Amino acid sequence: MTRTGDGIAVVGAVVGGVADVEEFVGAAGIADEAWPGTFREYQLDALARLDECRQTGRRRAWLVLPPGAGKTLVGLEAARRRGGRVVVFVPTTAIQGQWVRAWQQFTPQRV
Repeated sequence: MTRTGDGIAVVGAVVGGVADVEEFVGAAGIADEAWPGTFREYQLDALARLDECRQTGRRRAWLVLPPGAGKTLVGLEAARRRGGRVVVFVPTTAIQGQWVRAWQQFTPQRV
């Protein structure tokens, strides 16, 4: 498991669908971060649909986007908007590193 230090734990290379996940602490700072770039229109649409699911009480949602469409970025932004602790399960350590590197690009939100 890789800890980003800001409330997101990324578990890589899950074998057989089971991972030994310890409690992750330090989620207080997640809502204070912001993506410094610009979201694409379809990413904003995906985020709006995820927000709608959450607002209507749905606890589960699946995000389906093609390779290279920014699923990691959308997932991180959805986690930031949700706040609290988040655990991300990924199939490989390469994707685990991708999530960590993407989160490190988020910056403290400026008002």
